[in-house]
Amino acid sequence: MDLGTAKACIRRARMMVSTDSGPRHVAAAFGKPVVTLYGPMPPVFGENPTVPAIDLRLAIDCIGCQNRVCPLGHHRCMRDLTPTMVFAEIAKLVKEDRTAALRSRRSRSAYAARESHPAHSNDSFSARRRLMSGVIVVKI
Repeated sequence: MDLGTAKACIRRARMMVSTDSGPRHVAAAFGKPVVTLYGPMPPVFGENPTVPAIDLRLAIDCIGCQNRVCPLGHHRCMRDLTPTMVFAEIAKLVKEDRTAALRSRRSRSAYAARESHPAHSNDSFSARRRLMSGVIVVKI
């Protein structure tokens, strides 16, 4: 799959499950929740505080060796991550995402109700809000 197709798929996805690799960072750039499977690389190198994320790794002595080929010959840091463990973390993230969506929906409803009140019916304010809804502000 080429990069453009991968980015299009990730953009349409609800969340991303990946190792600490390029697609995971693309998902974070699109604001998608991410479950990252860590093996020999410690999570400190790939943390992204801008999106809801779960860093899944095992508590074994050799974690963080940073070798592609396991020096102990077992590669337990990845092989022992079970589908059940991954699914449990996905379920947590989905629940958090739903809770955040409900909170957001409630605050938008309260905002809409306040804006429709005669004291908040300034048409130029409404026009600015509509204009700014698609703008991303980056502070450098």
